Amino acid sequence: MPPIYAKWLSISTLLSLTFGALNLITAIWLNRQITLFVELKPLYMWLLISFAVSQNVFLMPLLYWYDKRQSKQRNKERIPELVLHILALLGGGLGALYGQTHFRHKTQKPMFKATAWLGIIIIGYVGYLVGQKQIG
Repeated sequence: MPPIYAKWLSISTLLSLTFGALNLITAIWLNRQITLFVELKPLYMWLLISFAVSQNVFLMPLLYWYDKRQSKQRNKERIPELVLHILALLGGGLGALYGQTHFRHKTQKPMFKATAWLGIIIIGYVGYLVGQKQIG
């Protein structure tokens, strides 16, 4: 794997874990303040929800914004397209679609829309399996 792929996959993994942890901590804090749920179980359901929120609300739009910003400047390091595809497939499909339309970035490349929609289908199916208690 070329170093640039490893670099961006490491950065995005670290950001995803950080955003996911912050989402989970916020959910636990809010639940203690206003008692939305009696208990936060099963934990794997909450982990999946916080991961999906962190990917779609924070990470993917941030990466699309950054890549668009870098594309406007000459001789700047860009995020490899393969990294954006992998992250969209790993649960960031909605965030990828949002980043594409909001920042008008990668909209002319049909493969980006295809991987974003496939990522939405994958996270939806995993959510369905978790809901059916087939995973965990």
